[in-house]
Amino acid sequence: MLLRWETTEGLPPSAQFLIRFSDESIKSPSLVLHLERVLKKAGVDGAKFIFEVTDEFATGQVRKARGFVQSLKRLGCKTALTQFGGQANSFCTLKHLDVDFLKLEQGVTEDLDNPSARSKIHRIQEFANRANKATIATRVHGARSLALLWEIGVDYVQGNYTQSPPIELRSMKEYPRDFTKPESRFVY
Repeated sequence: MLLRWETTEGLPPSAQFLIRFSDESIKSPSLVLHLERVLKKAGVDGAKFIFEVTDEFATGQVRKARGFVQSLKRLGCKTALTQFGGQANSFCTLKHLDVDFLKLEQGVTEDLDNPSARSKIHRIQEFANRANKATIATRVHGARSLALLWEIGVDYVQGNYTQSPPIELRSMKEYPRDFTKPESRFVY
């Protein structure tokens, strides 16, 4: 599904966007070619985008996930392995993927009162530090959770405590298919 920003006004130059495609979309060989064309036509730096691949997909489709990540890197985009820590072999999957971010599995970050969950996050953070990867904790809903995650060393957080739920973007079907307006910026 193609989505479009109406304007870039008000966005800080450092703004980045996390984008997740469905597993089926990632399997499509034309997806990266399409992204390349749109980024070039829109004049958007690929480094603005962090594309997510789920740990489950990467574990089950290692070659496809690796090809997708490598192709995105060639476009200058960043990548994240999401739901990290949810699969028994999450660390093994990373041997095959050169991602920039590890987005922690939400079940772990929601249960911070559990010492074993905090210990798991700590182990993931230590690994990420050694591997030069940033971590993102999801579902942060309060000051206590935020404080515990910062204490562990998590790099970034997402959740209702830090920001309101995202605005709903409208489908490209609601717009004319005119990609020639230079003020437009595209998000997938």
